[in-house]
Amino acid sequence: MATVPNAAPNAVGTAAAGRDDRPAPPPVVVRLQPEGETRTFDRVNTALQLLNRLGLLPTMALVIRNGGLLTPDVRIRPGDELEVRRVTSSG
Repeated sequence: MATVPNAAPNAVGTAAAGRDDRPAPPPVVVRLQPEGETRTFDRVNTALQLLNRLGLLPTMALVIRNGGLLTPDVRIRPGDELEVRRVTSSG
């Protein structure tokens, strides 16, 4: 059997061993308006994914971060505090 120089004899990552010592990223906090409900999500990648998890279409709600509107393709970062405001129309 050939030996590979500088190869780790048994390279098993800590995640594979179940001992990942890194702290979990902070959750995304979402305030739903007009309901006033607050929800948290551990993993959300985009504004569209957030709306999908809430059961909403992009035409049904606005996603707001720091006073600015997010388009569906904008990435959500761990620890973001967002507001999801349902769009209502009357006529």
